[in-house]
Formats: sequence, structure tokens, C-alpha cells
Amino acid sequence: MVADRFFYQGRKQTQQTGSASPVLEKGSADSGTGRWNILKIPTMSFFEYCRLLELDEPELPEKLPLSKLVTMEPAKLSDLMSRFIPLQNHFNRYLTIGGFPELVLSDDDAYAQRMLREDVADKVIKRDVLTLFNIRSPLLMEKLFLYLCMNSSEIFNATTAAKELENTSVTTIESYIEALELSNLI
Repeated sequence: MVADRFFYQGRKQTQQTGSASPVLEKGSADSGTGRWNILKIPTMSFFEYCRLLELDEPELPEKLPLSKLVTMEPAKLSDLMSRFIPLQNHFNRYLTIGGFPELVLSDDDAYAQRMLREDVADKVIKRDVLTLFNIRSPLLMEKLFLYLCMNSSEIFNATTAAKELENTSVTTIESYIEALELSNLI
């Protein structure tokens, strides 16, 4: 994944996407001080996903703070939640294909999932991350990424993960997690 470059008001700005971001960021700090601005663009939120697909937003009570949901009467909370039912299938799709505009606009979810798998798992993890962070065990890195995906709703414990993943060291797991974080994969 290569960053797109563009010029703005005489200063060079870089739009970063994907795993090359850490290298570009480091390079911009090393050379070009004062001439580089880094603009990080995350994937789309579910709200942006809905806007892109021009989905109807549910009517919500005005100025309802999230903190009030905890103390809301069950009947009112049930009524509020029922307003989101039309978006449920879209939310499930968003979780399945991610927040990349090209994939959101695709009618082929199998294609979108294949693109995510090929671009993220095959290209980013197996090529970019290994090179950028000098990873010694590509298979362990891939297993860790899949482990994190499969256990994303649980509290993470590096010691437990180290035992479950080839009984490796906690230090290795922690350094691989740092590489995944810096690569914007987790």
C-alpha cells in the first residue's frame, strides 16, 4: 500500500494509508524537517458508511447523551433500539467488509472479503510488516494477527497469547503487537 502524495500551499503533505505509514513517518522526521506534514486518514466509521450509502438515519430524541442510556426506562430504551433495526444488516456488513470506500460501494461482498484478505493478510502482514519491523517468524506474526481477530471481544493477555501461540516468549508477542499497531492493523 503506497501513500498518495499531493501539494498544498507550497508545503509537501503526505496522505498515509496502510503499512508503509511508519516508514514514511520516520523518513519525514529524518529528512525534510519543516517541509512535511503527515495526514493520517483512518478507515470509515459506521456513520460514514451509512452516509456514503445514503441510508436513512433513525429519528432520535434531540440531545440525548449516551450517559442517559444506562438510566433510561426499559420501554423507552426498547423503542430507541428498535429504530436501529433497519441498519442491523448494514452494520453486520460493515463489520464483515470494513470501512474502505471502494469495498463499501462494491455489490460483491465475497470480492470485498477477498480483497481484505489479500491486501491485509497476504500483502501487509506477509510482506510489508515483516520487512519494516524485521520480524523473524512470519508464521507467528500471521497466527498472532488471526488470534487477535478471533479474540477481539476479550481482554488480551500477552502471557496467555504467548502460551497459546507456539509457547513463544511474551517479549516476542509484545513486539509483534507493537508492529501490528504501528502498521495500523490493530
